[in-house]
Amino acid sequence: MTELRTNSKDANERITLSVKDKTYHGNDNVIFTAEEISYKDLPKVLTSHNYSPIIWKEGKRESSNFDYATGFVVDIDSGMTIEEAEQLLQSKKLNYILITSKSHSTEKNKFHILLPFNRKIKTLNNYQTTVSGIINDLFPKSDQRVTDGGRFIFGSPEDAYCSSRFESGSADIETLISKSKKESPKPIRVPDAWDSQLKVKLVDGSEVLAESLTTKEIIYCPFHDDQTASAFFDYSESSGNHYINCSSCGKTFWKVISPSSEEELCTSFWSHETSIYESKIVGDEFSIKKIGKEKFLILVGYDHKQKSEQHEIFSHVVKNKHIHTIKRIDYQSDISINESNYTFDPAEGIFSVSIKPQKYGGIKDNDFIEKYLESVFGLHKPFIKEWLAVYFHSNYRKLPFIILTGSRGSGKNTFAESIFDVFPALSVITKALEGNFNPSAEKKLVIIDESLSNGKIQYQTLKKLSGQNMIEVNKKYLPEYSVKNNMNMIILSNNDLPIFVEREELPSDENNNQFFVYKVPKFTGIIDPDFKKKINDRMFNYINTELKQVFKRLNFMGKRYSVTTPITDEEKNLFADNVTELDACTDMLIRRILENIDTNMYSEMDLVKKGFLPSSFVELFNFNSRISNNQIIKNMKESGYLKRGSAVRKQINSKRVYGYEIDDRLMQEINNVTQPNQPAPQP
Repeated sequence: MTELRTNSKDANERITLSVKDKTYHGNDNVIFTAEEISYKDLPKVLTSHNYSPIIWKEGKRESSNFDYATGFVVDIDSGMTIEEAEQLLQSKKLNYILITSKSHSTEKNKFHILLPFNRKIKTLNNYQTTVSGIINDLFPKSDQRVTDGGRFIFGSPEDAYCSSRFESGSADIETLISKSKKESPKPIRVPDAWDSQLKVKLVDGSEVLAESLTTKEIIYCPFHDDQTASAFFDYSESSGNHYINCSSCGKTFWKVISPSSEEELCTSFWSHETSIYESKIVGDEFSIKKIGKEKFLILVGYDHKQKSEQHEIFSHVVKNKHIHTIKRIDYQSDISINESNYTFDPAEGIFSVSIKPQKYGGIKDNDFIEKYLESVFGLHKPFIKEWLAVYFHSNYRKLPFIILTGSRGSGKNTFAESIFDVFPALSVITKALEGNFNPSAEKKLVIIDESLSNGKIQYQTLKKLSGQNMIEVNKKYLPEYSVKNNMNMIILSNNDLPIFVEREELPSDENNNQFFVYKVPKFTGIIDPDFKKKINDRMFNYINTELKQVFKRLNFMGKRYSVTTPITDEEKNLFADNVTELDACTDMLIRRILENIDTNMYSEMDLVKKGFLPSSFVELFNFNSRISNNQIIKNMKESGYLKRGSAVRKQINSKRVYGYEIDDRLMQEINNVTQPNQPAPQP
């Protein structure tokens, strides 16, 4: 990494950034911490942290929490080389730090440019206006979709290329933009620069809300580190608005004019029962939560208004935004969108939430993914591609559960997590499917890693989940509601028998097969610690090209689980070898009876030959203290070994014997032992 080209004075100047430990999982980047960082320490911070020059209230990364911004990060993916960018930045005398991104290559330069502002930007509107000007006038070939107030940057690799300029007299961004538009650089009018939450420092050192002032006041400028009270607050009769003029900044900062439309103010607020609820997208997660009336008034900017006005805005929500019931929240992925969003149908009581994908590197290299899938799944690669095509390009289509076994290090988790990472907000890794708050119900992908619990997933639960169209959700602080079942499942296990299944239910038709069971071959190559990142960087392009074409070719007719699912040898073995502890005890009991059926050890065996099983035999031949006699008897009835009903009494040698009538299945096995040469009965 190159050193900063700065003089010692400027290198010690500081900028406030929101930072978080570096991770390339977008869903992990919700809470950030605001820290002051010296210019000389920026290279270390930008390679060890995810970051943003936007500061959020309480550190919660979302546009609605925008507090202020100290700069802007230009995102260059194409259309400009590093050398061209450096020449432009130097010619404009802009302070900057340029650093290559995680997907940079010498063939295709990809990098970020952090441009510090010479003042704090206090409102989202002012920020978006400023950065739009920077993009349009200075970097028209950069990513245009970077003006939202929740944007952050993934940290660069440790060996990233870095260059910078931090010198005195750096150009004012707004002046530079004005000059590019052939406007006079002074005076600068800055619209939407502050709002009702701005506090200002008066000459006597006290702090007050700016909008509470009623006369012209000398103040310290809130937009730079003002030491001499170089600004004043006043009201413009001609504009009908308040403003702050700073002689040091050379600018006039105007108050945000609140929207007159109550509907616009209350877009994300709802009335339900006796409370106000707020709905929003937070880190690609949809959230709807109950808030108090006081907080609602603060969020819409009515907390300092007259009580009559407060009542009016509150009444608007109750009358026009009342939710009689939250019937459903439908979650779905959408590979084609750039921002997650939601809509609400008040007549049906249904929220519809669409979640955007994580695109990562955007590298176009389908051959890499093809070779990877071939190495893991071999002749089953076509099935995996069809499964992935349906998963990424549709919603609410049933897919077979994927069950992957194999030793540690075979790559099971790499495959599952590469799918997880495309829609992390719709995915979960868990060890349990049910609980009081049922967190898996709203997900599209549930990965069950049995190494987390060393337990077996119950077959009945799997069948229930796959068969349900709707799943009930019970969350804290919300009324119970339903979601459409969009759940797909991948089960990972080091055990060759990862789940319990009913032995009699082995599928015979690949078009009606609920499980793809496959043992991942042991990896024998050289371990590449960046391999999953390489998959992630190529996956989005693979989904949008190869898998999109696979999806278009699919024919869903006659397929219960959308695709033809191979009945593998591993699946056959799973059904053949699977047995519960209770079944094992039942089998052992029957085997003991058959072994002793023709001996003289037990006088009651004559009753067994006649179709009656004494209860004492169950107690006698049950050697498992964890399984009760009643459990075995119930299991024998359910399996067709004993007839249903309560115990009956038989008389033998003046002795009362309690037991159960033997059903056809067990009688056939008894007859096979006692009458081995008897011809089979004719149908």
